[in-house]
Amino acid sequence: MSSAPQHTAPTTGRNRRTGRAVLAGVVAAGLLAAGGGTFAKWSDEAAAVGSTGISTGSLSLENVSGPAWTFAGGEAYDPATDRIVPGDTLQFTTTAVVDARGKNLDADLSVAYEGATKQYLDYAAGQGLLDYDVEVTGLADTDDDSAYDVTSADDGKTVTVTGTFTWIGDSVTGTQYQNQKITFDGISLQLEQK
Repeated sequence: MSSAPQHTAPTTGRNRRTGRAVLAGVVAAGLLAAGGGTFAKWSDEAAAVGSTGISTGSLSLENVSGPAWTFAGGEAYDPATDRIVPGDTLQFTTTAVVDARGKNLDADLSVAYEGATKQYLDYAAGQGLLDYDVEVTGLADTDDDSAYDVTSADDGKTVTVTGTFTWIGDSVTGTQYQNQKITFDGISLQLEQK
């Protein structure tokens, strides 16, 4: 390499301005590319609904108690120790509190008979061995369809279910139907929205 001093051509003001302009253009293009290639505009956002939530209602039977069994005269009946004979009438009583919350709630409460209980009741009534009736008090049956109307106006009402079973005295002879176990666990309350 030569040790002679090197001379650069003097730059004029015009070349210097052009270089700066090119450099500024490159920097601006880079910034635009990094920012999505658009210029920012004013904008805003607001919640259309706000923080108010929507709440659902409820439909259920609460505080169910029972059944309490009695003979027709009111004497207590204990299913674990007492035995019935032809001619006896037993009653059970069960209570429940209606939980019915919802502005347009419309539901039915009905008594359902299912499984072995339904089979026994159908057979015994069909053979003339048994008369039975189950009634619900505390609600209205406005259309006489054995389903009781429930609306939000019934929220907190106590419903009482009373079942009466009479084993007909002269329906059996000899040792017929002795030592039988009869279960009524297939009787239930069903609460359903219409």
